[in-house]
Amino acid sequence: NDLQVMEIRLFAFVTCALLSLGYSFEALGGNLKRLVSQQRRCGVLNMAADASGASKKKLLILQNKGGGHGSVGYNLCLQKKVAEGMEVVILQDKCNYKKIPFSFYKADLEEKVGAKVINVDLTATGVDYNELLNGFKPDVVLDNWSKSVANASIGISIAQAAQSEQLLFVSSAGMYKSSNLTPLLEGDAVKTNDPRAVELAIVQSGLPYTFLRPQYIYGPKSNKRYLDYFLGRAHRKLHIPLPTHAEQLVCLTHEEDVASLMAAALANPKAINQVFNCGTDRFVSYKGICE
Repeated sequence: NDLQVMEIRLFAFVTCALLSLGYSFEALGGNLKRLVSQQRRCGVLNMAADASGASKKKLLILQNKGGGHGSVGYNLCLQKKVAEGMEVVILQDKCNYKKIPFSFYKADLEEKVGAKVINVDLTATGVDYNELLNGFKPDVVLDNWSKSVANASIGISIAQAAQSEQLLFVSSAGMYKSSNLTPLLEGDAVKTNDPRAVELAIVQSGLPYTFLRPQYIYGPKSNKRYLDYFLGRAHRKLHIPLPTHAEQLVCLTHEEDVASLMAAALANPKAINQVFNCGTDRFVSYKGICE
């Protein structure tokens, strides 16, 4: 029936995604208990402590309309450092407000946090962003939208005009080349793909930058539902088909952990011109996910 067909298609998608993840991105680790590497977490949280005494900053977020990073802006705004210590404006690319996390923007971000959400088609040409921002000059710009060098010109131009102290780009750990050595570290070899091209364009702009490389984010407000197949079958007490021996290691990081790592780098001098993998170095197998 239609439900079985949908489950088969979803299983195929999840299998391909997780196989790719397990063999290419083991550096990020992770498990369903939201375990974060103590070494990496403590290092980033120490950076946050160093920046805690700074005056209130203005943060501009360029937010995409979905995908693996679709919940980053939402979760970042809910972090204490941002919610209580920053004035936030979100340039939200045209999206479906009936879908999560966008359906929670009004109650959680605008009403509770006080963030201002500006709806705009970021792909449109001829937009006057200075006029759109109405005098808002961000100290920090976080680009969670750009997929190409052309896209990146928006965040770069805004940051240059405002003389921002930091431009953060939510990149991707998908740029790392496959390796037999784990975990993969920020200085390891990368492919020449679109996220890497954006990083290089930002470096060439001369702006103080921070590159954040997450991969495979899960959680209740995440756009991509990597675990729904497993949870749905387990809830209905159905067998969960797994590929081969089911001992392949995969890497999953909870959306709130990713947000806390990113928040630590905001307006933090120690994060300037640095690259951070935003994930854990703990692994979980297919079998472990099911258990």
